[in-house]
Amino acid sequence: MVFVLDPVLPNIPKIALATDSFIDSLEFKPAKATRFLLVPKRGGRPRIVEHEALLHVHLTNAYDDGDDVVIELVRLDTEWERFRAMTGMVNLDTPDTPQFPDSRLMQYRITKAGTIIERELSDRAGEFPQYDWRRSTRAHRYTYLAGAGGPAGLFNAITKIDHHTGATTNCELGDSSVGEPLFVPRTPDAAEDDGWLLALNHDLTENRSQLLVLDARDPEQGPLATAWLNHHIPWGFHGTFTHRLAQTDAPVRP
Repeated sequence: MVFVLDPVLPNIPKIALATDSFIDSLEFKPAKATRFLLVPKRGGRPRIVEHEALLHVHLTNAYDDGDDVVIELVRLDTEWERFRAMTGMVNLDTPDTPQFPDSRLMQYRITKAGTIIERELSDRAGEFPQYDWRRSTRAHRYTYLAGAGGPAGLFNAITKIDHHTGATTNCELGDSSVGEPLFVPRTPDAAEDDGWLLALNHDLTENRSQLLVLDARDPEQGPLATAWLNHHIPWGFHGTFTHRLAQTDAPVRP
């Protein structure tokens, strides 16, 4: 099990007195290290490997590569105060629009000797990285993100990164705020990237949300299907996908 612990620490008096929100009760301590914590699933002592202070929210995947451990995450290139302020604005009923921070998709390779090798996978700003979940704990070729670059710094594109070729492709969505793109394989045994991307998107012009369905192999061609809602859904964090309905005894659909 892999944990990446940035030096974001609680201010205990603020939490105890409940004078601030939870996010406002956290403090970033850049003089301290980010710790990569590698915990053996079968038991035993964890490995702790330190690195200069990082600021991140979401990991993509982690896996063994020979004696190395490889970790992929989105590194935020911003000051803590800017990120903290943005998180407090996302669903406020005000005309202010949160400015999403610059970021990069990064890979951190931890060698058997404890050396950390840092590699930039993409300089395209984005967040909420996703991949083919069937590749969990194994090397994956493709990463999908909500890409930044739209009006007022919103995520208004779906970005795909091919780690074998280095190619980056985008589906630009205009005046929108899109969430994470979930990969759904075409069949249970389909190849990696052979399937669809599902993303919840808030169309800012219509002020309505829509479910987008894209071909994961070619997101640049745009949505294959769009399911509109009559209203918008406030910006959130994560989604999931299941063939089952909400009822536990519902049959699995083909």
